[in-house]
Amino acid sequence: MRIHRTTGELREIVAAASPAYTPRLVALATRELALRCSTEEQAFERKVILSATAAAIVGAICVVWPILLLSLFRTFAPGSTSPATSMPFPFSHFARIFTGVAVFQVFEGLLLFAGGMATRSRSPIGPRLVSAALLLGLAYIVVFSVVFIPSVSAFPVSGPFNVVFVAFALFNSAFWGFLLWLPFRLFSSRRVRAFCSGAAA
Repeated sequence: MRIHRTTGELREIVAAASPAYTPRLVALATRELALRCSTEEQAFERKVILSATAAAIVGAICVVWPILLLSLFRTFAPGSTSPATSMPFPFSHFARIFTGVAVFQVFEGLLLFAGGMATRSRSPIGPRLVSAALLLGLAYIVVFSVVFIPSVSAFPVSGPFNVVFVAFALFNSAFWGFLLWLPFRLFSSRRVRAFCSGAAA
């Protein structure tokens, strides 16, 4: 028989040890609390495993995709890579920045993949690797916003183009930053680290 009371009320019944509660009611409340805690823990375990699997998949994509793009870029890019001094820095050194970003994404992908697989195996290092990769992603977004967006104002283009471009770039940075912050909060939480260390209750 299930007791349809809140978790707080059940804990009060179990901890009170009052004669107002019959032994049968206390036993039922104890059983109900155990069932709810078990169900919650199973749901949390599924959430962590699913998130770790998603991190591993995204990490694998972050490894393969930049390598493919870099290979295509090297194949079809113009032979001359001398920087154009009349352009803003991010655009005059686009080839080097593109290569650097590709290498950075491969490294971040390796961290995500290794961290996701380690988390699935409940290894304590798993959440740390995923959190480190997510922090690198957040740092990349900050550097992109600080370096790339202001350079647009140096373009010889007047009118609303610059305003629209900067607004879109800021929105894009905020959007991806928020998407990275959510899993970072999960993988850096004490509960996930306890889960991976085998100390989860």
